[in-house]
Amino acid sequence: MTDAAFKTVKLSRFLAVLATILFIAQSASAQKTLTNDSIVRMSKAHLSTDVILNAIRTTPGKYSLDADDLITLKTAGVPDVVIAAMQKESGNRLSKSSSPTNRSIPLGRSHSAQLLDRHSRLTG
Repeated sequence: MTDAAFKTVKLSRFLAVLATILFIAQSASAQKTLTNDSIVRMSKAHLSTDVILNAIRTTPGKYSLDADDLITLKTAGVPDVVIAAMQKESGNRLSKSSSPTNRSIPLGRSHSAQLLDRHSRLTG
């Protein structure tokens, strides 16, 4: 094998390894998910609210947002605007994933009950 051919093979192997490393790194970073804990860590690291909000908008998140979790976030120093953004993103994901067949029926009086009440008022 000539010296030039050896260098070409070596360069090809290097590029293949580099491409594999970049692919793995991209896959790993794409799969990261924000959680309550990561939001608290960013807040405690004194990242600006704008930086945290941008992370919430651009990174997948899986937040736990029941009453106790909201209190924990607040006592950890997470700003209200960040908590609201977490709630909004969680709501957006729910509405995007729900299909028309599994959406909840709004609470309240049925249409027929409203019509009966209206009829009763009109007749008497």
